[in-house]
Amino acid sequence: MSIRHSGIDASRGMAGLALAAALAGSLVLLPGCATSGASSSSDEQATSELQQDAQANDAEDTAPAGQGRMEGDAALGTWADECLDRRGDVTVYALAELKGGQLSALMQQQDYSWDERNRMWVKEDGSAAVVVNGADGKPLASDKISELDAGAVEGSASYRIVTSGYSNAKKTFDALAKKVMECEDVEYADNSAVGVVHGPSLQRCLVFVSKSHDVFTVTMLGEEGIKAGFFDQLSGQELGGTVDEVFEALAGRAPGAE
Repeated sequence: MSIRHSGIDASRGMAGLALAAALAGSLVLLPGCATSGASSSSDEQATSELQQDAQANDAEDTAPAGQGRMEGDAALGTWADECLDRRGDVTVYALAELKGGQLSALMQQQDYSWDERNRMWVKEDGSAAVVVNGADGKPLASDKISELDAGAVEGSASYRIVTSGYSNAKKTFDALAKKVMECEDVEYADNSAVGVVHGPSLQRCLVFVSKSHDVFTVTMLGEEGIKAGFFDQLSGQELGGTVDEVFEALAGRAPGAE
């Protein structure tokens, strides 16, 4: 079982948001995905297995995170607890606060393997994957990822986590972003969520959660990445050049506004 059939499916726009249709019809798939609506029998089997995993894991979603925070500056081999969810999967904190080489080292320690064909890190049990895209919208090679700055300040890449570990967008956002970062604001809907978060670096990031093929994709971009047009590229729409502008375009209000 492996994640190969997921991406940003914004056709399930956020209910009640001002631009609920802004991303309608936009589908940005992970590499290896067929772009047609049809699924092969193997695709359907993988989706079914991922759904079963999500249902089985849902009962444990409220379990407390691990204790015993490791101190340090996230040097290779030394990680803050916030880098991982309770399953040992990479979080938004890791994407935002670790440099590329550190992120790669962390994933190797957490039983992710590098898929050279599709250029993604995949958890050995197939429950999660991490993809880093370059300026051309294509996944970066592992050596290029290792050269990147921390995701919160990187202006030449966009970051995505794909997971089958959570049953809805709220639980996905909360576990992978809200519980491990300072959350300035978040707006939830049935199959999606958008929020503004920051970590110890105080660099603000936009986090967008969407459902596709029964798994959830978490897209993370810092101010520089949004300024470079990565979110517009992913969505196929001009939604703004700052974290605040994109959040307002999707949520229908400025961060912090009721």
